[in-house]
Amino acid sequence: MRRLFVPGLGASPALYARALDRRWRVLSTPTFAESNGSIRAHVAALVSELDSAPEPAIVAGHSMGAAVAVLATLERPEAVARLVLVAPAGLPLTKPIRRSLRALAAQLWSGCYPLPATLATVTSVIRAPRSAARLVMEVRSLDLTCELGGLAGLGVPSSVLGCTTDTLTPVDHCRRIASLAAARYRELSLPGGHVWMLTEQAVFGSLMTFELPPIPVS
Repeated sequence: MRRLFVPGLGASPALYARALDRRWRVLSTPTFAESNGSIRAHVAALVSELDSAPEPAIVAGHSMGAAVAVLATLERPEAVARLVLVAPAGLPLTKPIRRSLRALAAQLWSGCYPLPATLATVTSVIRAPRSAARLVMEVRSLDLTCELGGLAGLGVPSSVLGCTTDTLTPVDHCRRIASLAAARYRELSLPGGHVWMLTEQAVFGSLMTFELPPIPVS
């Protein structure tokens, strides 16, 4: 069965491919310029990918990529065998942008992001700064409460992964998404915050083999 992973906002596929086994295909998402700052372009790209094969796929996504996965699943439920939402966006984010930028600077300084991936993202922003800003603001204000409720009625097995050190999509945020979507929930206590899967690659890779069963929301 195909396994598709949707990266977070502006993230290079290479960041996630380092941790995932070869069964996973990490998708290249539209650039800021190609998307014109709209999440719908990302959803359309994933729907097109789902339509390109006759068999259903396991679909996972990180942050904005998780929200994209939810919206695409609602459009093509028959094409999704299982949904995995990692630190998902999808409800309004309250962390101030300045704090997010400081966290990003600290992650860059620590070497969390390889130089080629960093340069690719920076180049994409420079080429379309207004589109990048629009997409950031759209994701921050995204409220998929109704859509997550619709997902719960589709019968697509879904899981949510939250992390106690994540201050962008904190555990209360992740628990609420899991509850709205009637998804199973697993909470991790790992360093790395919102990008724990990049710093704790071995754990992330193990989780994404589905050998560790998720636990229900308490």
